[in-house]
Amino acid sequence: MTDSISEPYLSRLSDFIALYLGLHFPQKRWQDLDRAMSAAAVKLGFDNAAACARWLLSSPPSRRHIEVLASCLTVGESYFFREMKGFEAFLKHILPDLIASRSKTTRRIRIWSAGCATGEEPYTIAMLLDQKLPSLCDWDINILATDINPFFLKKAKEGLYSEWSFRGTRSDIKERYFIQSGDRLFRVAGNIKKMVTFDYFNLVEDPSPLISADIGTMDVIFCRNVLMYFDTTGAGKTARRFYHALTDGGWLIVSPAEASQALFSEYATENFPGAILFRKPATDAAERKRGHGTEYGIKDTSRGMKTANVEMGEVPASIPFPGTSPTHASASSEQEPPPQSEETENRTSGPPAPGSDLYAEASELLEKGLNREAAAKALALLHQGQSDAQGMALLARAYANGGEAEKALEWCRRAVAAERLNAVHYYLLATIAQEMDQTEAAAKALRQALYLDQDLVPAHIALGVISRKTGSVALSEK
Repeated sequence: MTDSISEPYLSRLSDFIALYLGLHFPQKRWQDLDRAMSAAAVKLGFDNAAACARWLLSSPPSRRHIEVLASCLTVGESYFFREMKGFEAFLKHILPDLIASRSKTTRRIRIWSAGCATGEEPYTIAMLLDQKLPSLCDWDINILATDINPFFLKKAKEGLYSEWSFRGTRSDIKERYFIQSGDRLFRVAGNIKKMVTFDYFNLVEDPSPLISADIGTMDVIFCRNVLMYFDTTGAGKTARRFYHALTDGGWLIVSPAEASQALFSEYATENFPGAILFRKPATDAAERKRGHGTEYGIKDTSRGMKTANVEMGEVPASIPFPGTSPTHASASSEQEPPPQSEETENRTSGPPAPGSDLYAEASELLEKGLNREAAAKALALLHQGQSDAQGMALLARAYANGGEAEKALEWCRRAVAAERLNAVHYYLLATIAQEMDQTEAAAKALRQALYLDQDLVPAHIALGVISRKTGSVALSEK
């Protein structure tokens, strides 16, 4: 499948995806969009991406079409206890107040993990609640976890994770809350799993019945590393939706790169060590005046964390991380209408998208956690002479997710050598280097990524994390 989509159609597709999925694809990301549409075309039964694009643009998409697009356009980079500063604010300051206020009344807590990806975040929340509430069985706890990607949700519901999801997780946490299942795989314990309810949800569409039932009752909403991929309109709409979903005095927790006071102007800003959170003002004037305390609950409407993208604009719309890639599901039993007969489009310049069957099969295996099988398919692809950088990067992710860091590093270096102007390859290289405790090499790769693409928000975040760990402020400014 080599037919690329013409620029006029890519422009229309960009608007189409922003409208129905909220995702932002500026012109400099159209190559990513073209590549993702090649994967979507395979799933929808089209011979090429151009024909698939024409057909999709001919009418409003069904839910299945949105699911297919989401599976090819979204990333599921996550791991347990990611961005710990936000969790610390939740555990040490938000949760104690919530428990104290509810212990004498409803003993009910509602938490929403929006854009939960493969489930690491909501399960982390459940573990924290288990640690903080010894009498958990006496409470009515519900953690609602939603995502637009049905394949991510399937994996989250299964609750089976590889070592890659535990980077940075203490060994005692793994021993307490997980059961080893097979070769280097771990399953979430039943008492944690039953606390989480997973559901499909599109943040830029009308609420689902499950969400509608809990409108205005959410105590805390986690939505981290999601809005950075939205266009300004979609991000603003989602921020307002969260506001209405929260109970009075409820909390919104986003990632540091998304802490935009312009975006969350309706909320009160609350500063905590290493984190900026947003709170829906309480209806009661006394409660609003009291705030959250004097030491860490200082409201500040004039300043906040400087973000790489305050207006949520030019940000990477699709980034392949280790263990996460555009997913390729098996053919659905649902029959799609044949594409309309139209004149063949002109091809755009640039390298063809890696849309071969082997690439699609390798991506699907990787998404399912079958890392060895994915690596074998990727190697077969490269042995056929299709030595493109995308195939090398996919192989690197398969090795990394399978715990073979040295091989992952080698193939990632080959991907960088084959495509030296691709910032994402340097970001992948940095991620693998971090896993191998090669902090200096990781920082160097991140700086190279940002030199090529200063809007690569995850690279900014990763470099900031390294800076805080090493105590080097200058590191994140290079």
